[in-house]
Amino acid sequence: MSGYEADWKKAKAEVEKQLGKKGKLPKPRADVVAVMESVGKPYARLLSQRDAMESTILEFRDAVAKVADAAESYSDIINASNFGLDEDDKEQAKQIKDAQKELTGVLGGIADFSKKMSANLEGINKMLAEMHKEITASKPIVCSS
Repeated sequence: MSGYEADWKKAKAEVEKQLGKKGKLPKPRADVVAVMESVGKPYARLLSQRDAMESTILEFRDAVAKVADAAESYSDIINASNFGLDEDDKEQAKQIKDAQKELTGVLGGIADFSKKMSANLEGINKMLAEMHKEITASKPIVCSS
């Protein structure tokens, strides 16, 4: 036994010894060790799912980044296009500008949303990595099962 479970049991035993036969620890609302033991199974599942989650998150992040790139690229093409119309004709020049504005507005929204989603996915991935690092670098909550 090691980790926080061992720390708790050791501290509890020391305090009970210090208090002697007359002193008593207050009764807990829940048995700390029993509650810690309930962490084992979901923690094991989380560890087993972490690699798959990381892989899926990175795949999704990369796909969303491609959407942003495609939208920005096409927006650049649209901004450079005259749509086969005559830019010197006042009416057609207005049609070109209106078409560019409408299409690049939507494509800009797609790119912005995709970049935000990609950043969120990267944040989730970093959070999973940090959580794993914290857990593996610290004392285990529970060691016995």
